[in-house]
Amino acid sequence: MERYDTDARCMASAPPTVDCRRLILIRMTKREDGGAMMFSLYLFVLMLMIGGLAVDFMRVENARVQIQQTMDRSLIAAASLKQTRPADAVVDDYFQKAGLQSSLVGVTWTSTLGARQVSGVAEAEVQTLFMSMLGIDFLSTAIGGSAEEHVSNIEISLVLDISGSMRFGDQIGKLRVAAKQFFATVLEGDSALTTSINIVPYAGMVNVGPTLFNRYGGVRLQNTSSCIELEAADYNTMAEPAGPRVQVPVFMKWTIDAATMNWGWCPTDNSAIMIAQNNIASLNSFIDNVRLHDGTGTQTGVKYGVMLLNPAMR
Repeated sequence: MERYDTDARCMASAPPTVDCRRLILIRMTKREDGGAMMFSLYLFVLMLMIGGLAVDFMRVENARVQIQQTMDRSLIAAASLKQTRPADAVVDDYFQKAGLQSSLVGVTWTSTLGARQVSGVAEAEVQTLFMSMLGIDFLSTAIGGSAEEHVSNIEISLVLDISGSMRFGDQIGKLRVAAKQFFATVLEGDSALTTSINIVPYAGMVNVGPTLFNRYGGVRLQNTSSCIELEAADYNTMAEPAGPRVQVPVFMKWTIDAATMNWGWCPTDNSAIMIAQNNIASLNSFIDNVRLHDGTGTQTGVKYGVMLLNPAMR
């Protein structure tokens, strides 16, 4: 009771004496009411900071997802083997349409026979709302992706002009170089296990070889070549010729150049078509040894080249 009386007397004195002020301060330092308010205030600030961090991270994640989805769609479109535009142009177009062009860092791509690979890198940078109070003004994250389309079990028909005019300007020499480079490219590494090449040399006609000659019911008139007569209707279909078929007569229209050519409108059997080859050495040997013949039956070469790609030829 004396304590409260003393406090009352001090509060009643105007102005309070020095002793009274000292007594009041001592009393205040010993009081505990109001302590929970300070703790609650610190706790509220802490919760506000944690909530602010969550908001900033959520905004960054939202930006990342948007960019990642745009990246995935653009890479799939750019990697399509049916895509005729450059891959980087396709990806850039997707990002521009989405309003995210500034986020795109770069695109790399490679395209080979039967395969197309595209990779892209982007970056999401978001200005913070709450973390800036901690000195962090921006949050960024990297986004990347890649896509590939690959076709296996490739079959190719290479239709080659071996007519006599190919000797002028050493066109046949250039053809041999180009053909060998082509073989090395399409049969490189493991590609040889899933790729086959048909070679269709043509002069005036195409020599189908003794096996197919017999398959088509060829009526042989002589033994130096195996060309069969084709009808107009044969050029309107991918199907094989229906027999029986007469062998193309042996003749030659133009003067022979014995140094580079063999006699005849129809190539001899050693220049017959090759079917489903994947051995580079054998293909190169054929190209090196093929001889020129009379005539230029391009339409017949194309006919057989397409026919050999017909699934019915399996």
